[in-house]
Amino acid sequence: MRGILAAVLDRAGYGVVTCAEPDDALALLAADIGFALVIAAVQPSSPEDGLGLPRRISVDMPGLAVIAVADGTDAFEAARTMTSVVAVVARDEAPRAILGPVRAALGA
Repeated sequence: MRGILAAVLDRAGYGVVTCAEPDDALALLAADIGFALVIAAVQPSSPEDGLGLPRRISVDMPGLAVIAVADGTDAFEAARTMTSVVAVVARDEAPRAILGPVRAALGA
């Protein structure tokens, strides 16, 4: 899914950096090179792990917007409670539904 979403966003003209692991994303974000938005997968198999990245962003980088791509109802509902999460997109709809929330989050 990461590659598909990256391709959709790239074709729409957005600069995209992908990370396989939340710790990698946090390291890049800590470098403070001007990221405007994070798209994070949230999975129900491990809600704590799946919400770890949005939770850390909420605490450590409260002004940074997150769009959560949720896999399942529990993940969807949990993601909606995070203060950094500005939108939640269902995983199975993400490739065709991601641009609207991205544009809204970036004010485009």
